[in-house]
Parts: sequence; structure tokens; C-alpha cells
Amino acid sequence: MTLSPSLTKRIFLLLLLLFGLLALIFSVNIPLGESPDEYAHFKYVQFLAEHGRPPINMAERETVGYRSKWPPLYQYLAAPLARWGWSDGPDSLKDVSSNSRNAIALDGLNAMVFLHTDDESFPFRGIARSWRAARLASIALSLGTLIFLFLTLRYEFSALISLLITAAAALLPEFLFISAVINDDALLGFLTALFLWILWPLFRREGTWQRYLALGIVAGLAMTTKYSVLFLPFSLLWLHLLLKRPFRLLQGGLFAGGYLLMVSGWVFFVLYHFEQIKTFGLPKGLIAPFLLGGVDPTTRALAAAIKIGGYNAPTFNFFHAPWREWLQTFFVTALFPRADMSVWLWIPLLVFFIAALIGSLLSLRRSQKTAANTPSAHSPTRKSVNPQIRKSANPQILFSLGYILLFVPLPLYRFVITSNIAETAQGRHILFPALIPLAMLLGFGSRYWLKERGAAAALIALILFFSVSMAFAVWPKITLADFPPLPMKTSLDSPPQLLLNNDFGNGIRLLGLDFPDGADPNALPLTLVWQAQDVLDADYTVQLQLSDENDRLLGVWQGQPVNGRYPTRAWDKGDVIYDTVWLPVLGSAAIKSLNLSVALRAAGEDGGAARVISLPASVASKFNALPPQVTAGFQTRLLPRGDGFDVRDPYRYRSAMALNLNIPASGDAVVLQAPDGQRYAPTLALTGFTNAIAIFNVDWPWPAGDYDLLLLNEEGGVQKTIAKIARVQNRRRLLAAPPLSHPLNANFNNQFELLGYELPVNRVLPGEEFEVTLVWKALTVNNTSYKIFNHLLNAEGTQYGGQDRIPQGYYSAILWNPGEVVIDRYAVPVAANAPNGIYWLDLGLYPEDDPLAPLPLADTGQTGVKLGPVKVGGQPAASLSPAPPDVPRQEQFGDSIALKGYSLAREADKQLRLNLYWEATASPPLDYTLFIHLVDASGAVAAQFDSPPVNGLYPTSFWDAGEQIFDSRRLDLSELSPGEYTMRLGWYNSASGQRLPVSGNPENFVEINLEN
Repeated sequence: MTLSPSLTKRIFLLLLLLFGLLALIFSVNIPLGESPDEYAHFKYVQFLAEHGRPPINMAERETVGYRSKWPPLYQYLAAPLARWGWSDGPDSLKDVSSNSRNAIALDGLNAMVFLHTDDESFPFRGIARSWRAARLASIALSLGTLIFLFLTLRYEFSALISLLITAAAALLPEFLFISAVINDDALLGFLTALFLWILWPLFRREGTWQRYLALGIVAGLAMTTKYSVLFLPFSLLWLHLLLKRPFRLLQGGLFAGGYLLMVSGWVFFVLYHFEQIKTFGLPKGLIAPFLLGGVDPTTRALAAAIKIGGYNAPTFNFFHAPWREWLQTFFVTALFPRADMSVWLWIPLLVFFIAALIGSLLSLRRSQKTAANTPSAHSPTRKSVNPQIRKSANPQILFSLGYILLFVPLPLYRFVITSNIAETAQGRHILFPALIPLAMLLGFGSRYWLKERGAAAALIALILFFSVSMAFAVWPKITLADFPPLPMKTSLDSPPQLLLNNDFGNGIRLLGLDFPDGADPNALPLTLVWQAQDVLDADYTVQLQLSDENDRLLGVWQGQPVNGRYPTRAWDKGDVIYDTVWLPVLGSAAIKSLNLSVALRAAGEDGGAARVISLPASVASKFNALPPQVTAGFQTRLLPRGDGFDVRDPYRYRSAMALNLNIPASGDAVVLQAPDGQRYAPTLALTGFTNAIAIFNVDWPWPAGDYDLLLLNEEGGVQKTIAKIARVQNRRRLLAAPPLSHPLNANFNNQFELLGYELPVNRVLPGEEFEVTLVWKALTVNNTSYKIFNHLLNAEGTQYGGQDRIPQGYYSAILWNPGEVVIDRYAVPVAANAPNGIYWLDLGLYPEDDPLAPLPLADTGQTGVKLGPVKVGGQPAASLSPAPPDVPRQEQFGDSIALKGYSLAREADKQLRLNLYWEATASPPLDYTLFIHLVDASGAVAAQFDSPPVNGLYPTSFWDAGEQIFDSRRLDLSELSPGEYTMRLGWYNSASGQRLPVSGNPENFVEINLEN
């Protein structure tokens, strides 16, 4: 099928319009910060918009974040849009990492950066409007990328194939996603597409000096966008090598001149403000400014690799690295915004692209004779086609392959130095700079297998596949459809319909009530507008009672604010919370007025007095106008929720579940049954003449799964069952600890108890890791996030490993519930320079924001407990013999310990130096204690010296078979009377008292004669 130039143009413009519209829709609906590095990019954009320059000192770099040490070209383009978009409104969002209490509201849900609230919702104001305005830069740049992609494809393919490949790229979920957010890959994709569009005619003819200068300028601009295009200039060398065309000095000089002209400004700026030559010397002092500043795993690891900045590089085992997972993640994230996509989405695409790659490789063998006789439809080049170059597509295919490979080493190296899959296996790092070569291989491969029409059909199928996956798999993930924004703002936009300003004490004020639209036969919607006057240290439950003019109770409710989604402990001072409640009500005759009783209760507290509010007459009228009750047959249903979720969505910890039954059943006649058979009675129940209300508050021990509603008879038997009436989705929490090999029961300040630990492997080499499993129990509610310190200490108390960490890496103690058991399994790193010996893990807790205030143990006041011991490397230096024994001896104790000799020496003040020489004939299974008894001529014990070997520095259970252990002791003989004594030596288990057997001696000891 041949398309006319005018039709091609119209279709292409329509495609660009469609892409721009989709990208705009995505940009508006993707929550702020929910894309890779977007928050870091926006902070950089904000700084440039405010100051007009990049950071000029380390303090500013630390404030801006890790992107501040990267080139700022993209951020400079976005900064005017961010400044233009700013308006009155919130100037900050709820950053989860900056306030550990925000995690309370996220319990069990995911957010990349922010706790999303109505401050981000339409109509956009303040930072939300500025942020979304800055996103327009990416949309515009990606439109340009698609233009250059199409123009470059036209050098090799028909208009139809070029349009279809461009459409596939435009609808590629990852391309569309990154194009809709703040990300410098959008500019990188634009510049590399422009670079390749300028370069591609070189396949057909010699380039002019202007072309090489332009290539250098564009490559330099790309380098001032992102360092990942470091090897881009080599693509020009690769092209000349393939074409066997000399790279002339003038061409190279013009390219280098344009490149250096663009790059030199940024390099000079960085070196002028940040050079570290005095600190690190040359050349490290020139490299350090490009690596230091902000938290970034890759640049930290690079800094560690060249030994600057004081960072420690992680060890990497090439043969045991998770390469399959890394490659899979890399491929999936080149296509989709999330790595956790279904295999049914990416496996077909993997097969499709592998087939295209194979087709491209096979087409290297196929002569393209017709190409020499049929110039490209791209009219500007028709007269300039060189038949000697154009007779085969081999150079273009080989160039595309080589170009793509230029961008592989950097992600690989990042993985090797960081061991971080999520940080390094990001497919967009190849997708955007190599979009055109990837598209070329797709086109050549498809055309090889299927010819022109078949290739067009395959590309159409690919476009449809991308469209369907976008609609049904990608959109819900990237827009957080399962996580609606919290109905909370940092300031009050407009006064409530019923202004109250009731102060409930404890930092909570009820500003008023709103009366949203909506009606349900059994529920009346109300919105309580709360404001936090201070930070709260307790989770308060809202209790509502609705009564008529005769004080007859018509409705009840009990639940935490926003149906548990925004507990009061998560509130920040000044927060305005719009807490919508669908208040369950009983059927009633017409009423004249309504009163609402509002009370707040914290666990274990009586709370203050309830506030009684007279509701407007319009609410009474609305109540009287509720649809009629359903009375035919037994029916029950969940009532609407006010937390943004549907009743069919799962209920989580702190959620309130309201049910209406259209029979006057008593509250204790209704229970929920969990999947494990446990039954839960309603927290509140109210019975009327025609219906009953039951409120269930989901608690943290409730197991996840589908719940059945049971209607019980008077004897407690099941009268009726409604299966799967609701689903609970709780984080899995433990009520009981597993059996422990090392119980401790260490009480930290009556807040946490370390029940014990597991140490499956207690031998490790320097530079490696060993696993520890801690079992904690929460003793109270905690309003502070704590870190666990792990200090691997040798016998002298010097630290040679360990790292401070949040329990489980993410499960802040602020989320733990009293009585909850938390199992924390992790690896403890050992320093590569750790000397051989026995180590102990010093462990404790400290507030995340105050490392100098560790929690004390309730019984001793100490700030840590010792776990272990652990043997690092070989035997400790203190156990190595400096000289052979004076008296050789061969005595065997059990199957594992042999005495090889001893030395005796008198010292001042009636001290006796005893050096014992042991050999581990096998690894002893237990820690044995050595006893040394001095007996007189009558056989009575005159002195006794019992202790572990090597002064406790080398327990016998760590002795490895074949080791020679030197054990030096000083014995105090000052209390002995002059006479002849015999020394008896032996080993015993201190737990049982049982001695290791000695052959020929039923009392299991050996003797050494002494004379005092």
C-alpha cells in the first residue's frame, strides 16, 4: 500500500495530535512523584526557577538532592514552565520520607514519594499546578522525538511502515509514561533522535562540514543533559568504520569543537565551584565534583570505587549475581512503567522482538539489489543516493546494533558496583537514547520475515497490543486507581456549610459540617471538617449518634477519620481533613429535626464530653426524603464508604464496615466469620422496627481474605449465612513468636522486647555477610520511628561491620501494634579488613532522628545487647603459638581436643605462667570449659582455675579441625602452702557438668606434676 505525501502528512499530524492528547491526559492523571526520579528532577527545576542557576556549594546540592550534580539542561527548559504555572496554594506536599508518621496512613499501601491528598487534585493550585506545568516540557520534547524518528525511518522504509513504527513508539507504555512526567530522558530522547536524523544521510553520501559541526553540537547538548551518553561520539567512529570511510581531521575537529563548545560551560562551572584537588589530589579532585552531593547509590558506589567520599563499595559476586532477574527487569521496564507486569504481557513482546532481531541479523545476508534501483520515497535524498552504499542495508543494521551496545556498559557497570536491580535495570536508559536504532531493527526484522504487507499487519497488531495493555494493565497502576487521594488539604479553601469551630481538646478542632449530595435508603452522608491544631500522639475514634426531636436514636457510627485511612497520629499541624461518613440510619416515620452527637475516643481513654449539634432543617428534609426501605425477604448489604473506595474494594486495618439488615435482628445475632473460622461481633449495633445496623471495625489481627456474615439464632447456632459479604486485606501480622534457638527477652524501655534471635551461620569471611533473624514484640504504641543499630565488634570493641537499618528495611516501628510480633531477617556485612577472630553483634534501638539517644534496657539501663558470637576468618591472633611447647605431650580429650604440650614458668608474687598447646582433631560441637585443679599429696583440691580457653576469646565450638590453639594462663599460687602438688586438666560442658572422656582415666583428666 502506497501513501501519497499529502495523506502521509495528514496521518502523521493526526498521530502527533493523538500522542500529545494522550500524554496530556497521562500528565494530568499520574500522581505527582509517581515516576522514577521525578521528585528529584522537580526539586532541581524548582531551584533553577527560583535562583536562575544550579547549586554552587555542597550545602545547596544536599538541599536540592542527588540530581543536583547532574547536568541541568533539561531542568533549565522546564524551569520557566514551573515558574509560569505557579499560583497561590500549597507550596509543599506530604513527603513520606520526611515524616515517618505519614507511613501510618500508608499502612499496607504503596506510594513512591508522597502521601497523595486533595492538594494535588483539580483545580490545581500552588506546587501541584507548577509541577504539572513543568511536565509540559517532556510532552513537547517527546513530540519532537517522534518527528525525528519518523523522518529518519523514511530513509529506509515506506511511508506506511514508517508511520506504523512511529505509532508503535508513541503508544509504547514506557515512552508515553516518561513523556508525561518530569524526566530528563525526554530531552535525551529528543537530542539523540536529532543526532541520528542528522547522521543518517552519511550512509549515502559524504557529509558537509556543517553536518559534522551540528553533530558535535547536538552530542554536546546531550552530554549536558545526562552523562549516560558519554559514549555517543563513538557512534560516529563506528559509522565510518562500517562504511570504510576515512574520518578526516577537519571532520573530527569540527565535531570535537562543537562538542566541547557545548560541554565546556558545564564542566567549567562544576570545577570552579566544587573542585576537590586539595582534598583528594589529582585526578580524583577533578572527578569528585561530579560524584559528591546528595544520596544516590550509583554515584556513591562510583565514589567508593575510586576511594573518595568515605563510602564503602558493596561486594559483588559475578557468578552468583541475579542476572536473570536483572535482564528481565531491564526488558520489562523498557516497555512498561512498572517491573511487576504480568508475564502474559511481556513474554509475547519478548518473542516478537527477538524474532525481529533475528530477522535483522538474517537480513544481513540478503542482498538489497532493489534498493539501488528504487530510491527512498524521502524526496530530499533521491538524487543523492549512492548505489555503492545503498545496495545493501548491512551498514544500517550493524550500526544500529553497535549503537545500542554503546549504552549497555554503563547500566552493567552500575549493577556491578551497586548490586541494586531496581536502581540499575531501568530499560528506559536504552529506550530513549536508542529509540531510532531499536525502531530500525524492528523494521528490518519485520520486513525480512513478513515482507511489506505482513510487516504492516504485525506492526498494527503491536499497536493494538500496546493500546489494550495501556488501558487495562498500565493505566490502573500508574494512576494509582486503587489508592484514591486522601480528602485532606493543608489549608481551608472555603468555610463548611455549617460553621462550628468546636474545640475538642488534644489539638483537634471540628471546623464544621458539610452535607454532600447523595442518598441511600439506609445512610445519610455527612462530612466532618476537622483541623489539626497540633501533632497528636494517639489515634482517636469518631463516634456519632443521630437522634430526632424526641431523642430517639436513629443512627450510629464509629470509625477513625476518613474511615481509617488518615488516623489522627498521622495528622500534621494545620491539616484540614474532610471526613465523609455515610451515617447508617434506621427506618423512621417523618421527623421534624435532627441532632448529631459527636465524640472522640482514644484507646484506653474516656475522652471528652460529646458535642451535640443541631442539624439544619434541610438535613431533616433530606432524611425524610430517603428512598423507602427494602422489606421483602431477608437482605443485608454493605453501606457506602466515605474513604474513596467502593464497598466491593477490600477493607483494611482501621476501616469501618457498616451493614444494614432489613430485619429487626439484635446486634449480638450478627457476626462476621473470617477465613480461618474466627468470629467477630459488631462494635456497634442498633435495632429498629424494620431494620438493624451493625458496625464492624477491622482490627490489625484480623486475617486477610473473604468474610461471611452469619445470622445466629438465640442458641448461638447459625440461622443464615451470607458468603463473602466483604473482603479484608490486612498486612500479615503475627501474634505469637516462633520457637527460638537464642531466646533473650530483652526489654527496651518498656516499648519493645527483643524476644530472641536466630544465627544460622556463625562463621564468615572478611568482606562477606552473615544472616541474622531478630524476633521483636511491640509493648506499646510508638509515635517515633526507630532504627536498629548493628555493630559488629571484635574483642577490643572495635567495629568491623554492621549497618543501621529500619526493621525489615521498611516496616517502621511507628506501625507496630501492642502485642504484635515482628520478624526481621537481614544480612550483616563484615568489613573486608576485619582481622581474624571472634566477634559479637552489639544491637539496640535509637530514634531515627536522634542517633545519640538509644533506648535503654529496662532492667540494666544498658543501651544494647550482645548477639553471637561469630567467627570472622581464621583463629584469633591471641590463640596463635609464638613458640613450641617446652614439654611435648599427647593426650586426647573426647574426639575433638588433644593436648600437644605445655610450658611452665614461675613469675613474681607466686604467680605461675601456664601455656597450653591444643589441637582440634575435629571441630568440637560445644563450648567447653577447661578446669585446672591443684591437688595436694592427699588428693584434696587445694586450688581451682576454671575458664574458657584463650581467656574466653576463642570458644571451642569455633575451633576448626587441624587448628593449633595456644592458651596462656597466669595462675595465682599465693594462697598455697609449701609442698608438692599435682595439676589436673580436663574439659567439661558447663551446662551439664559432663567431662570429655580421657582414655585410661575414669575421672577424665590428665596430670602435670608441680613442686611449690
